[in-house]
Order: sequence, then structure tokens, then C-alpha cells
Amino acid sequence: MGYADDITTSFIQKELAGIFSSSEGWNYQKKPFGGQNGSLLVFSRVYRGKHESCAVMATFEQKVGASLLDSFSLACPENPEWLKKILLVPRSAEVSEIPPGITVQVMKTFGFIDGHLTWLTRKKNSLACPGNILHAT
Repeated sequence: MGYADDITTSFIQKELAGIFSSSEGWNYQKKPFGGQNGSLLVFSRVYRGKHESCAVMATFEQKVGASLLDSFSLACPENPEWLKKILLVPRSAEVSEIPPGITVQVMKTFGFIDGHLTWLTRKKNSLACPGNILHAT
């Protein structure tokens, strides 16, 4: 039997494992929503007696538009005020349309060079891709 998951999903999981470590008590639940192969991960933990939760969505689009943000709202309709929203994007992605309240987290392994999505594991690619963030809350 083979593994039927997309390779990009593996890279996203590795990126998120560095941010939301299971050794720090983080657990996650996958929440599917309408849209092509879209999913939202909700990370949660109890830390010092307080419940912390983060809804994380990843995209490989160069320009993050309103349609993706609408998907974020559809995937998490209850939208409690204690739920922190995080959007994982490749380096050099255009994120100026993201409203306040959504934190932008930049991927370490993917970025845009000359308008093309590039895997940044080679040193020459990593150096060629600027790591700018245009908007973060």
C-alpha cells in the first residue's frame, strides 16, 4: 500500500511541528472545509491552567486574497475570541490584504523566487528568496 497524501502536507506538518511541539502539550485536530483539498488544523493545549487554541491554515499562493480568508471563516464558523488565527505562507508571499487579527507565519522551506514557488532547501535558493513579511499581527 502506498501513502496517498500530498508531499506539501508533509512539509506543512514539519513546519508546524516546530511551532506547536507535542512536548509542549500541543495537540491538533484536522477540520475539513469546502474547497479543493483544504483543511484547517486547530491546535490546543492547557498551559498553566489556561486553555490555548490556534486555528492554522496554510497556503502556497503568491498573493493571499479574500477568497482564502473567506475559507478561513467557513472552516471555523464559531470563531470564539480566544481562538488565535494563524496563516502559514511561503516566503515573499503578498499578504497585504490580510486583516488584523490573523497572524502571518512564514514558511522556512518554501518561498517565491521570480514569481515561482521554490523549495528552499538548497543554499542558493534560500539566499535568493527574501524573507519579507508585509503584514503581521
